Amino acid sequence: MARFTLRQLEYFRAIARTGSISAAAAQEMVSRSAMATALGELKKALEAELVIRRKAQGIVLTEAGQEVLEQATTLLHQAEELEGAVHPERLCGTLSVGCSSSVAPTFLPAMMDAFTRTHPDVHFRAFAEPEDLLLKRLRAGEIDVAVSYNLHEDPTLESVELYRTRWHPCVANAIIARSQTATQPRTRRSSTPIVATMHRNLRAGIAGSDHS
Repeated sequence: MARFTLRQLEYFRAIARTGSISAAAAQEMVSRSAMATALGELKKALEAELVIRRKAQGIVLTEAGQEVLEQATTLLHQAEELEGAVHPERLCGTLSVGCSSSVAPTFLPAMMDAFTRTHPDVHFRAFAEPEDLLLKRLRAGEIDVAVSYNLHEDPTLESVELYRTRWHPCVANAIIARSQTATQPRTRRSSTPIVATMHRNLRAGIAGSDHS
């Protein structure tokens, strides 16, 4: 019987991806102490050092940590697919949304509230970062949807215009270019129907509003 939980694996994955306990806690919307406790409990359960803490570089995975991250990612995907198989009539799983720092304060809360009212079994993982980091995460399969300005200019992304400002449109994008995703084994297959639903909702204007 496993002595660790899926939640511990999910938090460990967040720490590995962000390189920081504090950043992972903010992403998962939990306290830093809860995130640190989960990491410690996972380390104890697996009887292995998973990370090295360095002031200049933040958290770096050990060799064992790299292996755990790979296996944890697979397990978490399988858990989401299992839940989806048991309840095919409803959306469930995790949707990772990246938003530019300037747009996030007004867009993310409204979008998440509107979406979860209709699909309460979808868990959001949110990122508020500069556009270059959002695109990097999007192409790496670390996020499913990115929201920022002028992303429609990239022909490799499918874009949905949310609203226009006085200077430029704000658009949400999800990867559809196979050349970008085919080499990314960690992209969540279970997130595909969620992303499709998100796009339909955005097209319908659920998350959009007038902006000047």
